[in-house]
Amino acid sequence: MIFTPLFSSFISKIRVRLLGALEHKDVRNVLVQGHIFLNTSLTEAFCMAIVEAASCGLQVVSTRVGGIPEVLPENLIILCEPSVKSLCKGLEKAISQLKSGALPAPENIHNIVKTFYTWRNVAERTEKVYDHVAGEAVLPMDKRLDRLVSHCGPVTGHIFALLAVFNFLFLLFLRWMTPDSIIDVAIDATGPKGAWTHQYPYSKKRDCWADRSPLHEAAAQGRLLALKTLIAQGVNVNLVTINRVSSLHEACLGGHVACAKALLEKGAHVNGVTVHGATPLFNACRSGSAACVNVLLEFGAKAQLEAHLASPIHEAVKRGHRECMEILLANNVNIDQEVPQLGTPLYVACTYQRVDCVKKLLELGASVDRGQSLDTPLHAAARQSSVEVIHLLADYGATLKYRNAEGKSALDLAAPKSSVEQALLLREGPPALSQLCRLCVRKCLGRACHQTIHELHLPELLERFLLYR
Repeated sequence: MIFTPLFSSFISKIRVRLLGALEHKDVRNVLVQGHIFLNTSLTEAFCMAIVEAASCGLQVVSTRVGGIPEVLPENLIILCEPSVKSLCKGLEKAISQLKSGALPAPENIHNIVKTFYTWRNVAERTEKVYDHVAGEAVLPMDKRLDRLVSHCGPVTGHIFALLAVFNFLFLLFLRWMTPDSIIDVAIDATGPKGAWTHQYPYSKKRDCWADRSPLHEAAAQGRLLALKTLIAQGVNVNLVTINRVSSLHEACLGGHVACAKALLEKGAHVNGVTVHGATPLFNACRSGSAACVNVLLEFGAKAQLEAHLASPIHEAVKRGHRECMEILLANNVNIDQEVPQLGTPLYVACTYQRVDCVKKLLELGASVDRGQSLDTPLHAAARQSSVEVIHLLADYGATLKYRNAEGKSALDLAAPKSSVEQALLLREGPPALSQLCRLCVRKCLGRACHQTIHELHLPELLERFLLYR
């Protein structure tokens, strides 16, 4: 409804024309003829009509419902309760301001709206609204129904309340059919750290997308229901891409244990290998999902693979996923497994300065001097200028004089006058007798020393010393 008053001394006679529905191209030509725009909505999310009216220079009078209060600045809109009496008062106020010349000029209103709806402003205001809503307490159903009735009136309010009850009951039914506990939370798939941006080992390109199936997509995004639906429709769980990537690879790379388990239960190949040598277990260690690692091992995944394949324990150590590393070691993975181009797990941990992994590997009996060929873990720590790792290795008996293929010791690799050089120089002298005894006892007990020492029932102080505590 558009009011086009022809004022004699601002008010003599009001003419009202009911125009009905308008083509969008005609809206502007009609709006600019008026002075006041009246919006009588009872429910509204975002009322685009009042933005268009304000853009044409009209004073807006509207009901205070839904998202309308956030649409325009306070000086461009008069908000009323959704009742005839309140709307009449709002109109009287607008007419009074119009008579007194208190309203901004139409061109000024247009410019305000123009600058008010930049992309940045819209994003900031939307974020504020969502933050405000997220911070509000969740009302019980009875109070929600009361609010609907009070906001929408006795007739419309009761209709909406009835619909709300039906929706609530339907939601309960859906939760009973599909409990929340079986639904995986979908992770960010396309962001900088998203599942789709992960790179496979020894390759600079992600898998070829042209031959990826919907099952691959569901597994990558952790969409358990979609994945189960596809399987129920007969999709082969062992479909692979041109690079031999299966849906199980994708589920493990994203850390989606429920999806991985569903695929395994339907016969997915637990030890499938991509053209880059990656297994599902490798991908699980890459993502750091201990739950996925456990599930894969339960279904027969090989914890230790041939030297030419990507090693799960080396990947877990490289990324600092200590829990995954410990699970693999508990499943009889060789703690000193040396992989070409990588070395031993301890060497990898020193190279990437994963101090927690270094400590645990040394505790569990990793050879302190085995690295990559003639390069020792101490060489790797010296290159990375990791003083903490150097002290750990020295405490566990690392040999400082070992030279690598280039004939260099760890001290030769340290930067001159650096803290690493000082730490190595301090360790060059003969070790204390207590240190020699500790190393000798641990060597005699072997890799099981951590457990055996507890069984010796030694004095607590001595036991703690032998265990580096």
